[in-house]
Amino acid sequence: MRKIDVPLTSFAFGEISRSAIGRTDTAVYTASAQELKNVVLLPEGGVLRRHGSQIIHQPSITYDSSYSKQTRCIPFIFSNDERYLIVMSDARLDIYRVYANDALTPAHIQTITTQSDTGGAVPFSKYYIQEYNYAQTGDVMIFCHRQMYPRELVRTSINTFSLQSLTFDTSGALNRNYCPFSRLARPDIYVIASSTTGNTPLYSSENYFTPSMVGYLLLIGETEALITSYVSPTRVNVTLSRELSFTLQVLNPLRATEGSALVEVTYIGHGFKPNDTFILRGASTIGDTITGAYLNTAHAVYDVLDENTFTFNSGVTATSSEDGGGTVELISGGPFYNWYEQSFTGRTGYPSAVTFHEGRLVFGGTIAEPDGLFFSKSGNYYNFDTGDALDGEAIQLTCGGSEVHDIRYLVSNRDLQVFTSNAEFYVPAYVNQPLTPSNAVVKEQTPFGAAWVRPASLDGGTIFVPEARRAVREYIFTDTQNAYSAPNLATIARDLASGIHGLTVVNGLNNTGEPFAVFTTDENRAVLFTSNRSEKRAGWCQWELGGTAIWDDVAHVDGTLYATIWFHSGTSYVPHVVRFRAVCQLDRAAFFTPSSGIIDTRDFFANGETLGVVAEGLYVGTITAGASVDVSGLTNASVVQVGHPYYASVTTNPIDLMLPTGPMTGEYRGIYRAILDLNLTTHVTVNGRVKDWGVATSGKYEFHLLGYDRDPDLTITQTKPEAFQLNAVTMGVGF
Repeated sequence: MRKIDVPLTSFAFGEISRSAIGRTDTAVYTASAQELKNVVLLPEGGVLRRHGSQIIHQPSITYDSSYSKQTRCIPFIFSNDERYLIVMSDARLDIYRVYANDALTPAHIQTITTQSDTGGAVPFSKYYIQEYNYAQTGDVMIFCHRQMYPRELVRTSINTFSLQSLTFDTSGALNRNYCPFSRLARPDIYVIASSTTGNTPLYSSENYFTPSMVGYLLLIGETEALITSYVSPTRVNVTLSRELSFTLQVLNPLRATEGSALVEVTYIGHGFKPNDTFILRGASTIGDTITGAYLNTAHAVYDVLDENTFTFNSGVTATSSEDGGGTVELISGGPFYNWYEQSFTGRTGYPSAVTFHEGRLVFGGTIAEPDGLFFSKSGNYYNFDTGDALDGEAIQLTCGGSEVHDIRYLVSNRDLQVFTSNAEFYVPAYVNQPLTPSNAVVKEQTPFGAAWVRPASLDGGTIFVPEARRAVREYIFTDTQNAYSAPNLATIARDLASGIHGLTVVNGLNNTGEPFAVFTTDENRAVLFTSNRSEKRAGWCQWELGGTAIWDDVAHVDGTLYATIWFHSGTSYVPHVVRFRAVCQLDRAAFFTPSSGIIDTRDFFANGETLGVVAEGLYVGTITAGASVDVSGLTNASVVQVGHPYYASVTTNPIDLMLPTGPMTGEYRGIYRAILDLNLTTHVTVNGRVKDWGVATSGKYEFHLLGYDRDPDLTITQTKPEAFQLNAVTMGVGF
């Protein structure tokens, strides 16, 4: 028998799909595995057993098997020492304070139950739990959904939060509400008011008004009109916030012609016809003869020259031809083509997406404008007045294209990244130049579309889950192409990246120093993706929970991973908020001091549950949960963990050999020995061969094995929930 040693020095590319096992010709094959379970990938190439999970709280919510996702985990970071975890469930927010000291268990400080909001919908319904969006700045977090008026979660003190409807800025002097307004009617539909002040009928040129519009605002020129009652599709009654007037957009909009009493008015999109009446105010003298007394009074349109200019008779003949009038205000009941509706209402829908970007609050995607973007004024998050389109004014954009794009997520990264149901866009940032109404544009980039899974930034790019939820893509800008691309990160691990419904990015869990993404899936597992762009490494692995349990959602707060998990306890699934900690060697772990020899586990577990016990880092067996559990044999331990065991597992790819005569793929060969390079490992099993040192051990250890196969591999696993780190393997292969 011929023998050869084959080293496996790295698992940097993680677990690969069964369909990739045949690619023995690639570098990926020699630095990956068939299965990597309950481990994290180390920067050096090895694998380390994952942290266990500690119980933080069991919120009073009920499991509903009709929904694959029933909670959302959301980080809230106010400062370095004031950090929180928000758990959203059906009509409820649970708030936990997270301490910088890992020895302190996060405290459940508040439960907020939600009531019907401005639009009549109850916030945070289980029917849409996956679709809620949020963005935070300072002590305020804004929540959005297209069927819910935007809400603000406000930190009012170190242990207190309040939930309220978002309020836009107002102006007492102008009697204005600075919420967003949109032109939703066709451009050729105009409105006419019977009066320019107070309560008045308002008529539309075509059927447009509906009973559902009562209580909403219109913006007519610079005047708000509150719809107080519905009369017909062409008439509503309104209350005007101020006189129906507006400033003409052009400076010196009045032109006199020598020898004529007619004055030409430049009014962009005026909509007037001959004999329509109006009043001018604030106009200064034109030339020597047409003084303010002749201008600042009531007039009738004499002739319409085009859509932007008309004339009226001033009553005095001009002695020269010139432009004048200065800044002129026009008062009229219409017709008005420049009228707008309140953008966020129960009729038009509410924004689906929200973020903060370059000093602006940005909303995106309502029912009426699914591809619309609404930017607040610069430095004023609650003012969406577009004004005169000056640099600091609010901005409104549309994701144009051949089809309607439903905006789902906004990500403030290098640029403002816009993820829609069927494509990815971005609003470019400019070097040494802020985003303004004059330079803001939306550019379409890639055609994949985003599922209802919130994207996250990782290693310089933004990872997102496409609509079909069978891949993970990275939205990243490339200078060589001067554009964004969205390569598939799961090409070699398609089996893992399937049915994803949750995503977060964690920095430095298990003290690896490497950031990685954590996904929860319909297959009831967590999937990890680790990326190191500078070293061109990227790999996948998977986590399974100890006990009978269902992954729901995950989030990170400053490098610590939190999750909502439904553990089966007694006769039902019980919700648990857990955190993953280095000291935890079990899942759903609770900690007890056994000095009396008796512990009571009823606060955490149902009577009769079989649980594992770890003391001083070593597994000591099982107990049955109850009021008086005898642990008298562990009274020398300062603390014991009780929970569900889980085990790390590594299955290598089949060992392939390249001989001078060609590859041995498919030929019978056997692994007769394996030398494991281990670090701080207490026990390990290799293809059924066990070594148990009873203490954490480091070094190289040899295992002698038997058997031949066409696809020989190693399965390295545990039978106890104890410390495990595998750096490398050398396999002796006989053929």
